[in-house]
Amino acid sequence: MKSLSIVIIIQNDYEEYLDETFSRLFFQRDKFSEIIIINSGNEDSSLKAILKNYSLILNCKYFKIDKCYPGYARNYAINLLNKKTYWVGFLDAKTVPSCLWIENLSKHLVHEKNDFIYCLGTAKSNSYVQYLIMMASYGNAARKMLPGSIVSRKIFDSDIWFASDVRSSEDVEWILNVARNKFKIIGGDQSLIEYYGSPKNIISAAKKYLIYGFNTAKTKTFLFQKSLYLGMTIFLILLATLENYQNLIFSILFILVILFRGVIRPVYSGMKLKDIFPYNWLIIGFFGLVLDIAKTPGYVFGAFLYPYKNLLKKFEVSKRKNA
Repeated sequence: MKSLSIVIIIQNDYEEYLDETFSRLFFQRDKFSEIIIINSGNEDSSLKAILKNYSLILNCKYFKIDKCYPGYARNYAINLLNKKTYWVGFLDAKTVPSCLWIENLSKHLVHEKNDFIYCLGTAKSNSYVQYLIMMASYGNAARKMLPGSIVSRKIFDSDIWFASDVRSSEDVEWILNVARNKFKIIGGDQSLIEYYGSPKNIISAAKKYLIYGFNTAKTKTFLFQKSLYLGMTIFLILLATLENYQNLIFSILFILVILFRGVIRPVYSGMKLKDIFPYNWLIIGFFGLVLDIAKTPGYVFGAFLYPYKNLLKKFEVSKRKNA
């Protein structure tokens, strides 16, 4: 297997899980050459203590930079890699790898024809409320995610970089760009990453999804969802103008949304029926509705923004041809 470097980006709220991440990487220290740590947030005594314990053992290289978005931090790290690095593994402050993370993916790393080995991860929670918010958003079924994935450096050598001006969805957009450029993407068959990024209360969750929605609007991702949210918004506005059966239709829609968000989606996301009934489905459904409302403004804006950007791009191309 060719040389592997690990990139860990952190900003804030790293105290709870970063030490555990390093302790698990310790058991895999013979399988990678270096760890590049990019901190674009606060720097305190707990971080210094963690780095002191592991820097020499794990060959950690720490860099403090100005506050920035995740895409910029990852791009910054790529430019700092050892020249011999062929593979790059991504982690962050709230993703904890299995002790067998690299070993389980190593069978794919011996083949140079592979360019992107995606990893499966599972969301975790530390409280009852956080668990219900998690089930209203990520669910607890294993899903593909960038943290834990290992990619070939030649992707970046081909000038495919992360968007540096958005707070979220830059990873999804980057993976789509990798696929469009015909790089070979394969994946593992088991969850090797624990994700602890679910908000701890519904207010912080709503705030996160509001910001997430507007940042996602800037990317070419979730186009169907953006169109769906736009369509539903127009439908509800038109419904509000009706004089007859308005309350009845709104009530039916509300019940359907709560049932979908509180029962159908959690079951699809891996939640067992015994954990949904008799009461949890009502809370999960309500939380899901709050999150949908929070991201609606950004998604609706994104539904207009993407066609506008395409139209503007075509106009500029046409202008250059006629010049």
